[in-house]
Amino acid sequence: MKAGDSMSALIIATPLFDGKMAVQAYKLCDHDTNRALDIKGDFRERTQTYYLPGLEIVQEVGLAPFSGDLPLFVATNRFHILTGMISNKEIPPDRLILTLPGTEPVDDELIGGIENLLSKGYGFAIDGYPDKGLSNRMIPFATNIILDFQNKDFITEFNEITQ
Repeated sequence: MKAGDSMSALIIATPLFDGKMAVQAYKLCDHDTNRALDIKGDFRERTQTYYLPGLEIVQEVGLAPFSGDLPLFVATNRFHILTGMISNKEIPPDRLILTLPGTEPVDDELIGGIENLLSKGYGFAIDGYPDKGLSNRMIPFATNIILDFQNKDFITEFNEITQ
């Protein structure tokens, strides 16, 4: 690169494939591409409950750089779902699928928050095979379950979900 050349920014958005290996959506990722941008890896640990990097970035630059015309999966947390902070963003809800880990403890309050977001047009997905399998209370509300093909139980989990 020589002086005067412009630098381009690269964004990591991992494609999400269906069982036929067709790209269906993208998942916003951190620099390691191992997980979605989320509160756990953020250096602002004291404010982690209030700050959600993935949504902040999408709010700032829009959806197109990350996923084109396809939906974008963004990690969220219980606090954001219960407070409705997500719906305060100027992001088209029909293009955004919010994810919670499959290990998230589920109670009536969380289910109510998920139902509220779904009623506003947001999608909901479970990131990782859910605790309690298909009897997990989040299952009826999820449009997708994101499985890690590197997980030793991937084939069993995939077969259980797709049957």
